[in-house]
Amino acid sequence: MRTSLVPVRRYARRLLAMEPEEIAARLAERLPAGAPGAAPRWMPPLPSVLAERLEHCFLYGPTRGRDLAQFWQLEHPEAAAGLVDLARQALDRWEVFGVPVRLTPGEIDWHAGDRRWSWELNRHQFLFLLARAAVLTGEREFAARASALVRDWRARNPYGAGANWSSALEVAVRALSWLWALPLLWPALPAWREWLDGLYDHYRYLSTHLSIYTDPTNHLVGEAAALWLLSVSLPDLPGAAGQERRALAILTCEVARQVTPDGVSREQSTGYQRFVLDFCRQVITLAKKTERRIPPLLEQRTAAMASFLALLGGEDAPAIGDGDGGRGVPFAEPRPDLDWWLPLPPPPPVAAGVFAAGGYCFWEAGDLALLFDVGPLGLWPNASHGHADALSVQVRVGNRWVLGDPGTGAYGANAEVRDALRGTAAHNTVTVDGLDQSEALDLFKWLAPVQARLLENHSDERSDYALAMHEGYRRLRQPVTHHRSILFLRPPAPDAGWILTDRLKGTGRHRCALRFHFPPGMELRPNGPRAVAAIDPAAGVGLRLAFSEPGWRVEPGLWSQRFGHWETAPVVVLERTAELPLVWVTMLTPIR
Repeated sequence: MRTSLVPVRRYARRLLAMEPEEIAARLAERLPAGAPGAAPRWMPPLPSVLAERLEHCFLYGPTRGRDLAQFWQLEHPEAAAGLVDLARQALDRWEVFGVPVRLTPGEIDWHAGDRRWSWELNRHQFLFLLARAAVLTGEREFAARASALVRDWRARNPYGAGANWSSALEVAVRALSWLWALPLLWPALPAWREWLDGLYDHYRYLSTHLSIYTDPTNHLVGEAAALWLLSVSLPDLPGAAGQERRALAILTCEVARQVTPDGVSREQSTGYQRFVLDFCRQVITLAKKTERRIPPLLEQRTAAMASFLALLGGEDAPAIGDGDGGRGVPFAEPRPDLDWWLPLPPPPPVAAGVFAAGGYCFWEAGDLALLFDVGPLGLWPNASHGHADALSVQVRVGNRWVLGDPGTGAYGANAEVRDALRGTAAHNTVTVDGLDQSEALDLFKWLAPVQARLLENHSDERSDYALAMHEGYRRLRQPVTHHRSILFLRPPAPDAGWILTDRLKGTGRHRCALRFHFPPGMELRPNGPRAVAAIDPAAGVGLRLAFSEPGWRVEPGLWSQRFGHWETAPVVVLERTAELPLVWVTMLTPIR
């Protein structure tokens, strides 16, 4: 069990393992970013030169950007009308995680709310929305508001000062928002010099504050991608050529480290995998346009990431690990049309099966699918965005994930919800003695991340099978090991479905609980002491659970369909205090 000395020892070991370069870099990040005069001066190019540079050095220039927006309007008139309506709404009121805020220059508080809420607002991803609306309608109010917001932000957030200059990732995302909006606003942008000066501030901050040691996760990927995009798009920035080479080298190294060859983010999070993919798509698209060579590994891992997410459902992929809804592209709408603005070939399709390096089994047959977590908790050493969900399963029937992951809820705004939704009891697996498989150290660190291991698997035309285990409960005074096997009987077999067998091996008496989480709105219909059906009345699909012993019950659980919000949802629980070993068999049968 954790004691007060365990975190201290962990931090001490981490400090002793630091190289002098890392210590120097961490100390440097504690110092002020410096006054504007401390950096080399940059004279932005003349307007005519800049317009030409953007045409050839960015994803699109003023002419191409306007053409893209207008072609999109012709091809998707309803979506274009919805986007303009959303932009008009933004002129009066915007929402950040469901909380309204007025985007009125001079009145907006750029530092309000908890840190994650404030950072989301300060990513400025509404600028590209306003820029597209300006092109689609020809109304000057949209461009004027975007320009005024940037001017107001710069006046209230001087370079290097305050929370909005405390995270290099937030600087990176904001820089991309400004960069994407610039070509569309360019013909009517009243304060173009100020806009460019602001981009220079973001560029030089990134060039000296990359999270190489402090947060080499999706943060470093986003920062390196943004630094590369700025260096390529504005090639006369001081030192741009060198920063371009440096950023690409870091990005390639991090993608190789953070993404498995079979396309799974080692952060074990579909939300952050989508975030990373957004950054990589921008780099690859611009590299192709400008005929720059990029390492084949970067292209291969990016395509593999896209293929894995597409297999799971693309934008409808199930929640795994943390997810705050953040995107690495500045689209304010929930389902952005990325293919229109980032025209890459579709990723090569991959077959369902075992993703051994990534740590998942994903089996699909007809309208049925099951996802089985057989890998690590998250990216070493902190597993910041992983959940204690070893051996958890999720089930899709038709287009509905009827058995799923309840999501993330919140980070620092509500520590109780944070711990509850990343804990083992919030996932479709087994808990022992009411404990999580891994012990949390703080909001984004785990003391000893537990890794599941895939022991065997095989597939044929009629079935799929996998056996995996984890040792997260070996830390108990009387250690316990959890093994789970799953047999998928494929349709058209009349008994198509899944057979789950949970074996808890060890000694002594333990309180063991098996949980199954269903989304809000699912109706639970008892079928005796050993079975229960969960039905989605709107979709007409569901899942029947049949247990090897009686005694199941329903308890309320938390479910977060979007970051910052949560509600209650039904959880089916089978619990028993017993001498080990203990074996439970559960049959999951689809209902259509």
